[in-house]
Amino acid sequence: MRIKKLLHFYTVLSKYRNQDIDKLDRVFEGYSMYEVDGVFYSSKKRTTNKPKEYEERTQIIKLMFLPKYVSGTSPRAQNKRKKQLAIARAFLPLFSQSHPKDETFSPTNYEDVLTDEIRKSIGSSLGHREGEDLLGHEKKYILYLIRWVHSVALWVFGYVVYQVLDTIHGLKKDYPPEEEIWVTSQFDFVVNKLKLY
Repeated sequence: MRIKKLLHFYTVLSKYRNQDIDKLDRVFEGYSMYEVDGVFYSSKKRTTNKPKEYEERTQIIKLMFLPKYVSGTSPRAQNKRKKQLAIARAFLPLFSQSHPKDETFSPTNYEDVLTDEIRKSIGSSLGHREGEDLLGHEKKYILYLIRWVHSVALWVFGYVVYQVLDTIHGLKKDYPPEEEIWVTSQFDFVVNKLKLY
C-alpha cells in the first residue's frame, strides 16, 4: 500500500498488479556509489538580498540497466544486434516525449507511441529512405524497449527509492532526514525530485 502511495503520481506505474511484479524482467546489472562535497546557493533571498550558502555532502548511487540484445556471432545475429542498438540509441532519448498514457502495451497502440518525428528519427538512424515506415520486427523491439523502461522505473521507484525513503523515515528520530532525493537517468536527464513530508 505504501509503495502504491509513492507511485501515485506515476500514471503507468501506479496501476501495477502483483502479476506484473511476477513477470518483471531482470533489469538490474550493477551499481557504483560515491560521495561528493559541494556548495549550493539557496534561491530564497534573505534581508541582505544575497542567497544563503550551503555546504553539503551528497551521496550518489549509479544503477546500471541494460536492455536485451540479440546474442551470437553469426553475421545475421551481429546485423540484428546492430539494428537493435541503433533503435535503442534513437528511441530512448525520445521516450519521455512519446510516453504512452495507457498502462497496457500492445501492437494496437504503436501509433500513439510512434509519432512522425520519432519514426523519422529511428528510420534515419537505421538508414531508411525518406517516408519508408518501420518494419514489424523494429516495432516489436520498440515495444520491448517501452516495457523495459517501465520495468526499470518500477524497480527503481517501487524497490530502491522506496527502501531508501523507508530507511530515512525509520532513522528520523536519531538523524535529521534528507529533504530531497533526486532520481534521474542518462537517456533523458529528467530530474524526479522526491520530497519528504
